[in-house]
Amino acid sequence: MTPEKSSENKIVVETVAASDARIAFKIRHDAYFHDGLIERAADGMYSDAYDFKPTTIILLAHAGGVAVGTMRLCFSPGPDYLDSMPCQKVYPEARELRHSTHDPIVEFSRLAVSPQVINLSVKTTVYAALINKSRQIIEGYRITALVAAQSKSLPFYRRILNAEIASMPRRYPPGNIDITLMKFCPRDTVAGRQWNSFFGRTPVSGRSDPSDNSQLKALLSAAAVQPAAAE
Repeated sequence: MTPEKSSENKIVVETVAASDARIAFKIRHDAYFHDGLIERAADGMYSDAYDFKPTTIILLAHAGGVAVGTMRLCFSPGPDYLDSMPCQKVYPEARELRHSTHDPIVEFSRLAVSPQVINLSVKTTVYAALINKSRQIIEGYRITALVAAQSKSLPFYRRILNAEIASMPRRYPPGNIDITLMKFCPRDTVAGRQWNSFFGRTPVSGRSDPSDNSQLKALLSAAAVQPAAAE
């Protein structure tokens, strides 16, 4: 059954271990190949070393029981984590940001929807569900989020996430196109209102915290927002 033909509108997003993420890696490969960003791989997979770091969470989205999208969250829990986000290799601004704060930083990356999803409405819903689940995972922490975006996506991230440009455009794999790094604070009041307005209508379920990754949860625990400090 294809997502377009499914009568189930809910998107289920779960975390998966890198060792069990072959479906996510295949969706990523197929989407990037379809968009002309990579050559076809013999094994039909696209992954890198960051997928297997203990500071990374991989998300997999299902629609009607079919795996349709994926995304990952690469965390830098503190100043000693100088190579836990792929953007740190490309953008000096990311390295400067890492040195300037003791709070965690997370990079949203490898967002991909299967090219088998041809219905624009379904594709948009999958994107929304993945990003919304990412916010649910990190909303309990004092954290700065980064996302590398193509120029066509900059207005979206400005409007919905209240994101600001954090770098000059640079070539950031995959593909040979200019990508701009943006940053935002998930707990920002304006970003929260905009986000809830846009994503609040997206039906989504699944695990929504890093509790299955005890090591990462321990690393982030120091950045947990205490109830007394909540806005």
